[in-house]
Amino acid sequence: MKRGPTAKSIELQIAQGTYRKDRHGNLEDIVKFSKPEGIDPPDYLNDEGLRIWNNHYQEFVELGVIQSSDVESFGYLCLLHQLIKYADDECGKIGWVETNENGATRRPALAVQRADWMRELIQFKSRFGMFPNCRNELQADKKKPVVSSRQR
Repeated sequence: MKRGPTAKSIELQIAQGTYRKDRHGNLEDIVKFSKPEGIDPPDYLNDEGLRIWNNHYQEFVELGVIQSSDVESFGYLCLLHQLIKYADDECGKIGWVETNENGATRRPALAVQRADWMRELIQFKSRFGMFPNCRNELQADKKKPVVSSRQR
């Protein structure tokens, strides 16, 4: 089992300024996919999923973080946001705690499922560079030099 943080895509490394030819190989040898055509979100997203899609998709395409092969994965990331909000809303209505003859217990099924969704969401967000340590380093304007925290 590999240890350490999840490997970042080459595009994300380039955008952050952490790409090294000696460590990551020649850019010419890396398989490149085309930019996605159109910006139509998947049909299975509701308002919450569409909110995430509309907030981030176009910027990630412009940066080259999302290529044609990544659209489905980004749609799944938006779906995870949607499912977590659903779990929060449902448990907000009926309560996170259930009272029965044995006393008060958490609603196990939804709580466990929400924890699984959250774990997956964190993994997907790290792959797309959506955490604060990455967000400051991503720039949509490619004319400006990208300065990594390692170069400061």
